[in-house]
Amino acid sequence: MYSEIDLNTPTLSDSGTNIDVVDRATAEALEERGFEYMVIKKSQRQHTIQFGKASAVEYIIGYIIGSGVIKRLAVVDNIGANLISVHNLTKQGIVVQYNENGVKLLYEDKVILMGSVGEDGLYHMNLIEMLLTCVGTEAAISDASANEEVHRSYTTRMNARHAAKYIKMAMTLHKKLKAYSIYNNGSQHRMWSMGGD
Repeated sequence: MYSEIDLNTPTLSDSGTNIDVVDRATAEALEERGFEYMVIKKSQRQHTIQFGKASAVEYIIGYIIGSGVIKRLAVVDNIGANLISVHNLTKQGIVVQYNENGVKLLYEDKVILMGSVGEDGLYHMNLIEMLLTCVGTEAAISDASANEEVHRSYTTRMNARHAAKYIKMAMTLHKKLKAYSIYNNGSQHRMWSMGGD
């Protein structure tokens, strides 16, 4: 459905993490595809993630905001694989099933997403699908309390990255515009409409 990001960093379903996390390269690739990347100023970085050993600690340098089954991805500089928390999925009522062929995410007994077993024997997921696929009526709305905390932890300024995002959004909207003509008092006027016939 959605093309996966062409990067060397795989996205893995992980039952041992309590946070969804990606590396900087993945965050920048997501931003190029129109996802909101909130960078935390270096002077304001205070939260860390520990990966196994006490010495394997990375600062959270930003967040990617999604609207699907993943609402927020922490971004770190260096990680071997992007990790998606099974616990965070199950808190939304999603059932995660594993077998020798792959992984299925079910909501109300319907398969909403599927992943595969990679050559490494790990369960790989399509990150873009997870950021965009919604479940239930509440799932389409971001977790407001989590996003408020994110917004307080950084200060945004319009920069080249943000400008590119808004240009892409405008171009997408422009593609959906359809021209039509109306006649008013004998003169033709050209009007624009979003989608539809």
